[in-house]
Amino acid sequence: IWSFALIASAASTSNRNVRRSLRNAFVGNVTTFFSKEMHLCLSGRGTARANLNPPKNTVDEINTTCNSCLMQRSLDATYSGARTMFDTWFESREREIAGWLHDLHRHPELGFEEKRTAAFVASKLRDIGLEVTTGIGGTGVVGVLRKGQTKGTHVRAIGLRAELDALPIREQAAITYRSEVDGVSHACGHDGHAVTLLTAAAYLARRDDLEGTAGFIFQPAEELLDGARAMLADGLFE
Repeated sequence: IWSFALIASAASTSNRNVRRSLRNAFVGNVTTFFSKEMHLCLSGRGTARANLNPPKNTVDEINTTCNSCLMQRSLDATYSGARTMFDTWFESREREIAGWLHDLHRHPELGFEEKRTAAFVASKLRDIGLEVTTGIGGTGVVGVLRKGQTKGTHVRAIGLRAELDALPIREQAAITYRSEVDGVSHACGHDGHAVTLLTAAAYLARRDDLEGTAGFIFQPAEELLDGARAMLADGLFE
């Protein structure tokens, strides 16, 4: 599971940071992970063969074990192409995604009280076309995206995680979309994390050249340190 708290920590300050976070830490790695071409190479059915059994899950691991120059060039081309494709797509959706960010930022909710936030996230995931489950661990939301017809017993899957809750802090920032809830704000940037993950889901869902399963996990009550336990106790991985 990749945590978007690690790769989008500043995303709430501007929509440009949502784009930068996705391009630098997500787009190349995740799309390469799901690439049909990469799956062929790793399984020995493409033009190159690597000593990977089963296929590794990250570009770095693939790089350290790959014994083929052709394989490396395939990785480089896939990563570069993914970034270019994402930039083109994002430009067409940037205004909409900024609206998501501003909406969540205006309506922060504390841990285990994220009913509006969870409903917003679930609605967007359904619009994107994902399988959506709500109420996990209280207010947690999970969207599942299944792409392609992966053959064999090894089904590639990845979990991507973000948070939903805000902090009991009055916002001081002079921005047009400042918090409308007195004494509560997204001072830790969880609105940006959630929007980054929604954007990732929207982008992956439109790609027809991918294979695998992605779980988009929106965790409640991260600041209370109980949200993850609540989701696990409620059968997150069952």
